[in-house]
Amino acid sequence: MLYTLFASLPLLILIFYLSGDFNSILLNRFSKGALEGVFYYFLLGAFLVKFPIYRVHLWLPKAHVEAPVRGSIILAGILLKLGGYGIIRFINLISYSFFFAQNFLMRLSLWGGFIVSLICLYQVDIKLLVALSSVVHISTCIRGLVLLNDFGYKGRVIIIISHGLTSSGLFYLVGVVYSRRGRRRLMVNKGLINLIPRISLW
Repeated sequence: MLYTLFASLPLLILIFYLSGDFNSILLNRFSKGALEGVFYYFLLGAFLVKFPIYRVHLWLPKAHVEAPVRGSIILAGILLKLGGYGIIRFINLISYSFFFAQNFLMRLSLWGGFIVSLICLYQVDIKLLVALSSVVHISTCIRGLVLLNDFGYKGRVIIIISHGLTSSGLFYLVGVVYSRRGRRRLMVNKGLINLIPRISLW
């Protein structure tokens, strides 16, 4: 509810305003420059929450842990990529005013990737470990996003596609392990290379 209220609802207001169906006294009081800054945050914030970026990523591990294997595969393979696709499609509209948040997003993604990778070191749930490592991969993609050059664009597209394949595959393997062992804890499932040697290839 909080993510919908603070991220998706402003984007909906922005869509209504740009379509000409939304006429608010509050929005009319802003100058054009202020409106551009506010709309920039509305547009980018909704996609960064769904991508997800550090500090608004806590819904992702909870959703993956509670979801079945099919739900995790769809979430990691398709739904998370919609946030990245939205940023790629709309970044040209806001690139002229992007410079004032570029350093902030770069520092946030670097710091978030480092912190979440440290959190991954002491996880005991395999599914939670895969979900948190997704946040680390996405932080690398966001660093490519804020570069605003051809190298960063190609890099983030490659990371989005590869993350959709590898993360979905890892969730499938976690589902295979859980269906055979009945547990998702690392200590219970150690030594699987001797029991299921084929799984090490994947």
